[in-house]
Amino acid sequence: MSEFYLRTESIKTSEIINLSVVNAADIALIKALKSPEPCLLEGSRGTGKSFLMKVAEIEIENENSSALSVFVTFNKSSLITTEDTLQFYHWMLAKTLKALTNKLRKRGLSVSSYSSNLLSNDESDNDQTIESNLKNIVKIFEESYKETTKVDISSLPDIEDVKEAIENICEENSLDRIYFFFDEAAHVFRPEQQRQFFNLFKDLRSPYITCNAAIYPGVTYFGDSFELTHDCTYRKIERNIKDSDYLQYFKDIVFKQADETLKETFDKQRELFNTLAFCAGGNPRILLRTIQDL
Repeated sequence: MSEFYLRTESIKTSEIINLSVVNAADIALIKALKSPEPCLLEGSRGTGKSFLMKVAEIEIENENSSALSVFVTFNKSSLITTEDTLQFYHWMLAKTLKALTNKLRKRGLSVSSYSSNLLSNDESDNDQTIESNLKNIVKIFEESYKETTKVDISSLPDIEDVKEAIENICEENSLDRIYFFFDEAAHVFRPEQQRQFFNLFKDLRSPYITCNAAIYPGVTYFGDSFELTHDCTYRKIERNIKDSDYLQYFKDIVFKQADETLKETFDKQRELFNTLAFCAGGNPRILLRTIQDL
């Protein structure tokens, strides 16, 4: 019996490309995510937003040694309950910087004392100390649901200092650009939280930074200061059952993970497979889960 990966978070980064199936529309979406312009990728649950962002993240670093990609997930947003009116902005900034410092350490890239000082209001000049401080801030925010908590954000830098630090880090390490991929973002936030997310998304824009995010249709609140026309490239995942390659596309997705017995079964019963693919309505997760349940 074939066991399918139903969520991108379950797949090791090293296996993403091997499981990847892309058509012309997907390639255009990945190209938008790899461009210097910030991009919002809209799609319903299970349509592959996270997977496409992971593919873009991997391709960026494989194709360009002077680029760094950082994947950030906000899936614990519902746990935040503090007295800070800008709690989500500060939590997201801490999460983002924590992910950045972690990625820099993994890549063996240096952070100068000057950059370290910019990334920490307590004047720490040690990148390990900064990462520890950020980790502590994130932890306190994410445990705030247990009781009303006041978080000490005094070591959290100003957004302009963040951008200056990132510029300095890029120049020191011969990097052209840092790409941030925000997953599980605005669709799990309340309207006020979403407004703060898009403020951060917009605030981080610089010649050295590109932000990309996955959002849901119909439930996203951009706030008054963020405009799709001016502040990002907006793309939608759309898979039409009338597309000429629709059935082959979904067959390839299933066969990438199916064992030989299942492949032979569907090859003998293509009409049954086609029916399941059409019923999935362009959603890979629904198709994979249906086949797994059957």
